[in-house]
Amino acid sequence: MRILSRWVMLLASIAALVFVVLWLNRVRLDYDSEGRYFDEEAMVVYDADAVLVYGSLALASSLVAVLLAFAIKRR
Repeated sequence: MRILSRWVMLLASIAALVFVVLWLNRVRLDYDSEGRYFDEEAMVVYDADAVLVYGSLALASSLVAVLLAFAIKRR
């Protein structure tokens, strides 16, 4: 059970890192008044609402990783 908890903690930590990187990339974009950013090179439109979603996922993943770290340490 302890090994499974460590694996889940590792996966949650990796997910948190990925979501933080995505969040940082999206926060830095120059959105227009409608909350959209058009990337001409990739021909993709990014929406400003994704910033909130990626930030929430980063916090949730970090919280899971920290709680599992405390649970593993207590055992």
